[in-house]
Amino acid sequence: MNMSLRTSVVLCALAGCATSSLAQCTVNTDLVSAYLGMGNPPQNATQPHGDWRFTIGSPEGQAFVGSGPLWASYGAWVTPSEPYLVPLVGPLFSTDPVENQIPYHYQPPTFRGLLVHPGYTADAVVTFTSTGPGILSGVHLDAENLGSISDGVIISVTLQRASGGSVQLVPPTLISIAVGGAAPTHFALTNLNIPLSAGDRVVLRSNRNSTPWEDWLNTNLSLTFTGTPPAIIAQPDPASSGCLGSGSSLSITAAGATAYQWYFGSTPLADDGRITGANSGTLSISPFAASDIGAYSCVVSNCSVTRTAGPFMLNSCIGDYNCDGGVDGTDIGAFFADWESGNASADLNSDGGVDGQDVEVFFGHWEAGC
Repeated sequence: MNMSLRTSVVLCALAGCATSSLAQCTVNTDLVSAYLGMGNPPQNATQPHGDWRFTIGSPEGQAFVGSGPLWASYGAWVTPSEPYLVPLVGPLFSTDPVENQIPYHYQPPTFRGLLVHPGYTADAVVTFTSTGPGILSGVHLDAENLGSISDGVIISVTLQRASGGSVQLVPPTLISIAVGGAAPTHFALTNLNIPLSAGDRVVLRSNRNSTPWEDWLNTNLSLTFTGTPPAIIAQPDPASSGCLGSGSSLSITAAGATAYQWYFGSTPLADDGRITGANSGTLSISPFAASDIGAYSCVVSNCSVTRTAGPFMLNSCIGDYNCDGGVDGTDIGAFFADWESGNASADLNSDGGVDGQDVEVFFGHWEAGC
């Protein structure tokens, strides 16, 4: 069933259409690209920080946690050796057998999407949070039910205002089983002109009203924005650790970004051989030195506006000098080998020289256990 919803006038009345002119820079982001950009995180994984969030129960729920493991003798997962947790979002359905990550399904997928499986008593929820301001100009939802015995699963898309109130973009809709190769359901909202503020959320919600049936929903949600900052799909943890003398890197994935600038503290970085990617999505430092310990940030921009991601603290356990996960005598040997050869990695006080003061710094950390 193809449902091209021409509801711009109604949505404008509900949401209030923008009348000011913003730079016509378009940002496109979608559920599948966000999931893969996060590194294809498995169930119960720590979710990378970004504008897309996969949760249960509500937009503030816990990520990738279900009520299982469960199994059934019917439907997609056919044996106890194939347990799963529900509700969940992902992994990937694809018409390409090489790319498809779910080989078990009652009906084969007809498009590239994610498994969005509600639980018996909890919804599966996907949220995109706007950093605003800007315009929501398009929403496209593809959905098909690949399960076996359920009468269908309900899916909806809502714009929830940070200031309160909401706008129903896609009303709660029953997605029936795709029996006999039935066409998937498409919702296309184009030429929208809905203003956004920071903190506004586009929420996709899938539920079964607590009915315990199999619902293997293949879904992709695509959003189009105008005049908004780039959408951050994944970014570094707030704190991470590097190994002295080895390479360290920080990466950010931002949909719609046309320029990147990494900073160390307030100082803009530039490629110099040891530092590479200062103007790209991945900053690399090799070799990583004690002078590199500190806070990093990245300014991403497009033709509309800039946005700062961070700070991200990059630390190092100096006492574990050989970076083997323990602080012991082997670290002393590794440090003095570099110190005696004048290796810059042994310049632990970052004064530009390798001398007795660095020995004091090393043993201070070594005796403290890090």
